[in-house]
Amino acid sequence: MPFQIRPLKEFLVRPALPTALQRLSEIGVNLLWSWDHHLRALFRRLDPVIWKASNHNPVVMLGRVPQQALERAAKDPRFVALYRRGLIGPDKSFTLFAGFILMIKTQRGKGFLDRVGRFTRFWSWVGDAGVVLAAAAMVTIVAVLALDASVALREPASAAPTAQEALGIPGINPFIPIGYGLVALIIGVVLHEMMHGVIARSQKIGVKSIGILWLVIPVLLLWLSQVWMRASRGEMHDDPVVWALTDKRSLLLGLLMAIVVWLAAGGIDHFTHLF
Repeated sequence: MPFQIRPLKEFLVRPALPTALQRLSEIGVNLLWSWDHHLRALFRRLDPVIWKASNHNPVVMLGRVPQQALERAAKDPRFVALYRRGLIGPDKSFTLFAGFILMIKTQRGKGFLDRVGRFTRFWSWVGDAGVVLAAAAMVTIVAVLALDASVALREPASAAPTAQEALGIPGINPFIPIGYGLVALIIGVVLHEMMHGVIARSQKIGVKSIGILWLVIPVLLLWLSQVWMRASRGEMHDDPVVWALTDKRSLLLGLLMAIVVWLAAGGIDHFTHLF
């Protein structure tokens, strides 16, 4: 009579990480790799075949990769350099990373996220409420845009808003005082982005560091100041978007900003695994 023997316990045997790559498993369990291309390039470079076979899952991959591959990677200067770029060492309170041209990363402030995020139930409720509010906001915005489009089609060209009214820039738009605009900017950007970290810590998701944008800000302010001056002088007669698409300086600044963001997002790493 056929019979089956059930295993008492299953074990996942993982190769021992070399000293030079001790924190590789820590990177694997940090969800940062899911959107950080440079971290995905790290695992892909370790073993492209196993990386693909594991469905791009670093935890599964580290359980399958041969010990020889790890030892070989630990002796590869380029792989070790790529590995170190993915770390912010515990002994470094202030570290620049590969995307330093866009953002400066620091360890300072992570304790604050931990203290605020310890109220798990409250932040879970806030997160669920945020999903509902975001869905309602999207429906409302679409409805307002549809209404605005229908009104615009019926209104004569002479009744169209001026360039200053069309721009939603504080200080230029007469309906948005600069003070209110700055407060909205702080709430909408700084507080909003900080809450990502709070929600992540409340759900026990690791936060690798806190980032501060810097180089992209001067480029954006330079473009906004140009729009500001032209609108205040009455030299902007077209829709701001149409004007930006036809203005050489705006196109150049847009290209510069795109390059900054591309490089900071790990654009160079697209080619690192080829060498």
